[in-house]
Amino acid sequence: MVVRLLSRAETESLLDLDALRDSLRGAMEDVTAGRGSMPPRIAAMVPGRGLLAAMPAYLPRVRGWLRSW
Repeated sequence: MVVRLLSRAETESLLDLDALRDSLRGAMEDVTAGRGSMPPRIAAMVPGRGLLAAMPAYLPRVRGWLRSW
């Protein structure tokens, strides 16, 4: 697996902030209305290495499961 680290400027240049706001608004509306599922983050501490965390979610507007590592 290749991991690419982006600077803040690179990240900002790749994001469409208006589209991001619209997506977040829709996701929050779905969760608030009970149409989605977003349980609290689960995590395991790895001694000397850090935190291994997962943030699963289901949002109907996305038509599938989401996850964040």
